[in-house]
Amino acid sequence: MTPRTFTLLLSATLLISCGQSKPVVISQSRDLTAPERKPILGATAQDRFQFAMPAPAAQEPSPAANSGPRLAWDTPPGWKETPHPMRDVSLSFGDGGECSVVRAGGSLVDNVNRWRKQMGLEAISEQDAASLPTRILFGGPGVLVELDGSYQAMGTPSATPGYRMIGVILPVPSANSAIFVKMVGPRALVEGNEAAFEAFCDSLRIVNS
Repeated sequence: MTPRTFTLLLSATLLISCGQSKPVVISQSRDLTAPERKPILGATAQDRFQFAMPAPAAQEPSPAANSGPRLAWDTPPGWKETPHPMRDVSLSFGDGGECSVVRAGGSLVDNVNRWRKQMGLEAISEQDAASLPTRILFGGPGVLVELDGSYQAMGTPSATPGYRMIGVILPVPSANSAIFVKMVGPRALVEGNEAAFEAFCDSLRIVNS
């Protein structure tokens, strides 16, 4: 059979298939194997991190969003909630200050160096990252990171000098992940809001709906 003959036969088969009007019913089923069950497509934040994402303020929360543990916090005076699809909490303050809570994977040193890169600073070693000071977050010891430099946010073409970043990283071994609380903005603005940041971190808690 020549390639041309094969192409014509394939085209004819497709045309006949497209013309069928009788639906095909698949009645067979089987249990998923362990490798197939491993990736949880569409897993909720509660499935992956043991607490649920807050429901968007503009939408009516579903019963699922109100069931089980969820994240709660107190917004500092003068700060505003600015919902962001990639953040559990997103707040803004002053002219250019922002604070966020996110959850992601990666090692401690990789995440510390990711922040350092955003501030235009050189990477540090794993040993140096392990020796950073700690701060209590959700009742556990989080790693405290304080950086000064030229900040370049994701997606921006250039860095802005004179910025300060304060962040806390709390590993969550059971979820193979970590919780990140970060405040960043012009240095004077961040320094003036350090007390508010401390109060915000202290207010973070898991509540049962």
